[in-house]
Amino acid sequence: MLSAPIVATALMAVAACGLAAGFVSGRMDSPTQYRVSLHEVEREFYSSRKLCERLSGIEWEQCITVAWSGMVQSVAKADALHRNAPESYRVQRFIAAATALLTQTQRCGALGDSPRAACDKAALEAYRGAVRNAAAPDVTGDDCTLIGCPRPRGGTGMTSRLAASARF
Repeated sequence: MLSAPIVATALMAVAACGLAAGFVSGRMDSPTQYRVSLHEVEREFYSSRKLCERLSGIEWEQCITVAWSGMVQSVAKADALHRNAPESYRVQRFIAAATALLTQTQRCGALGDSPRAACDKAALEAYRGAVRNAAAPDVTGDDCTLIGCPRPRGGTGMTSRLAASARF
C-alpha cells in the first residue's frame, strides 16, 4: 500500500523539479504580472489553509492535502500561462496527475484495509492513465490562447517541429 507522507513528499519533489525546469527553460513576457499571479496563489493558499486550523486528525490531513494540491496546481497554471510553451503545459498536466493521486490516496487512507487497497489501486491506475496522457507529445493543453501559443484555439495542431522539441 502507498504511504501518504512518502507519496506526498515524492510528488512535491517531482512538482518542484518540474516547475524549476519550467522556470529555467521559459521566457519572460510579463514578470510583474507573473509575480502578481504567484502572490495571488500564495494568498489563496493561506486562506484555504486557515480553514483547516479548526479541524483535527484525518479531516485536517485531507484539508491540508487539498490546500497544498490546489496551490501547486495554481502555480503550475500560472507558470504555463506565463511561459506559454508546450513544456509548461505538459508540466501542468503532470502536476495535475500527481496532485490528483495525492488527494485520492489521502481519501483512501480513511478507509478500512480491504476498501483502502482497492481505492489505492484505482487511484494508481487513474494516475498512470493521466501520466500517459500528459506525456503525449502532441497535446499542448486547452488554455493555450496567448500570442505565440504553440496551438491556439481553432488552430490545426502542432507542427512536427514543435512535437519533436516538446519531448522529454
